[in-house]
Amino acid sequence: MSLSPDLDEADQPQTSGRRTGRSFYAAPVSEFRITDDDAIIGRLSSRHVAFHAAAEAEQLRAWEREIEILKGSFAKLGSLCDDWQPLLEIPLLRLGKRIDAVVLAPGVVGVIEFKINATAFQSADRVQTERYAQSLSDFHEASQQRLILPILCAERARAKPPATTLVEGVGTLMEANATTLADALLIVQSHVDPNAAAIDAHGFDYSPYRPTPNIVEAAQALYAGHEIADIGRGDAADAELQAAAAALQKIAADAEA
Repeated sequence: MSLSPDLDEADQPQTSGRRTGRSFYAAPVSEFRITDDDAIIGRLSSRHVAFHAAAEAEQLRAWEREIEILKGSFAKLGSLCDDWQPLLEIPLLRLGKRIDAVVLAPGVVGVIEFKINATAFQSADRVQTERYAQSLSDFHEASQQRLILPILCAERARAKPPATTLVEGVGTLMEANATTLADALLIVQSHVDPNAAAIDAHGFDYSPYRPTPNIVEAAQALYAGHEIADIGRGDAADAELQAAAAALQKIAADAEA
């Protein structure tokens, strides 16, 4: 339920001269569950206002409810999920959107899209959530090594048992409401691989994400201040990419002038 513009915000904003993580918030479940909601929302808002003049009231209310639902769902799983790590608000450069939540479990990436106050599972919301999962599978290095399970959480939709089928490393969409999200996370738990290579929130955040934008998308991203490495790589050498980037930036500056 992120309120984001069509053009993606700075995927890796600068803070005090160094790069911050891609996600707006990340912590182990054990820490997330005991952290005050206002503190979490404060961190989300501080990142959000780096891209917008102010954090919209609607967005703040959505975050409050999402955090409440997540904490309640983790509480139902108890110790089963203590070593999992949730990340909130993860930008996807190619789609120009943000994933509401990613839950990292051993060998599994749970992708959660919230629709707060929604009373039904809409086709557009299903497609959106599936695209997020597929984008990670296609372009995000760490996710490519793990099973990806997408979950659409329509807060007030009619309850039904979540289920998924695995297709080439990506599960079919699970549908849940605020109450049954815990059931969907139990399915995530059922696919945990204790022998999988460990990854924490930091490793996930900084794992290369290499979409393949067209020339217009690349120019827009460059003009927005992205590093060339954030845009994706083609067949050209780095020096050629840097030269192309400089040329595009000059064209944009000349056009603005």
